[in-house]
Amino acid sequence: MTDVMDIALAYEVRQRRLAARAVRAGLREWAALDPDDLSASWRTVGPRLVAVLAAAQTAAAGEAGGYVDRAVRAQGVDPDPQGRIVPEAFAGWAADGRPLDTLMLRTLITTKESLGRGLAVQDALGVGGRLMSMYMATEIGDAGRGAEGVGMHASRRVTTYTRVMGGRGCARCAILAGGIYHIETAFLRHPCCQCRNVPIADGGRNPPTTTDAAAYFRGLSRAEQDRLFTVGGARAIRDGADITSIVNARRSVYTATAYGRRVQATRDSTTRRGLFYQAERRRALARGDTTPGGFRLRTPRLLPEEIYRQAETAEQALEMLRRFGYLT
Repeated sequence: MTDVMDIALAYEVRQRRLAARAVRAGLREWAALDPDDLSASWRTVGPRLVAVLAAAQTAAAGEAGGYVDRAVRAQGVDPDPQGRIVPEAFAGWAADGRPLDTLMLRTLITTKESLGRGLAVQDALGVGGRLMSMYMATEIGDAGRGAEGVGMHASRRVTTYTRVMGGRGCARCAILAGGIYHIETAFLRHPCCQCRNVPIADGGRNPPTTTDAAAYFRGLSRAEQDRLFTVGGARAIRDGADITSIVNARRSVYTATAYGRRVQATRDSTTRRGLFYQAERRRALARGDTTPGGFRLRTPRLLPEEIYRQAETAEQALEMLRRFGYLT
């Protein structure tokens, strides 16, 4: 019996290649814009871009139903679908509800805004072309994922799914991959995200193998670890810090004044229910701190990069990683 993860990874590769072909076709159309009269040439180029994107969305959604069925059957279960996906229903509009012509027009507007800021024509066209490529890759991926979700809802044998990383992935995707989610749970993704759903069949004999973020990290080269998780974050993970805590800390970075200098800190885990807040509160109580009005968090939670800048020894760095909640 074919392994469900082999099916999922082969499907992810096909979806990624489909998006890449569409982006290349879009760039060929983009090259037809007349730098001397962008608005006039857009009347021809704009509809062609929309057609390329809509066709790719339809193709991406068209593969999803067969993929879900194959993935469920690979788990030894009949998918028993209650209906079939209509691929065209996932084409012609963006994930945020905008029509594709409105979405693509944003690339022309961005190009003109870049010209207004003084960029050379070719540089401005490059900015617009990159935005167009990002829009295409994102919307094609979203069409496929949306159809996958419908396919899972249609199957009487699927109530949960796991997530498999696509392409090179990113730090956020790494900690989300491998989780098990109910099919009603929205699929979190970023622009150009290539991660996919993997349906989990109720009562299946061969469920999908879930991904472990720490194992994924260990499988990367040191250069890739530094690129995806930042130099300081990757160093902290290699020193034993929790990978999820490191990645989440990057979500709300700010600069604060502490210890007589400007430091990089994060607001993650600093609310009343946050682990760092609670740990600082316990430390305050242990010191006998009876501040009127109760405990107030005054210490910024330093980022790993800041910890390594301040620590004078490896032992001190480890102690600070524990203090700021990255290392147990």
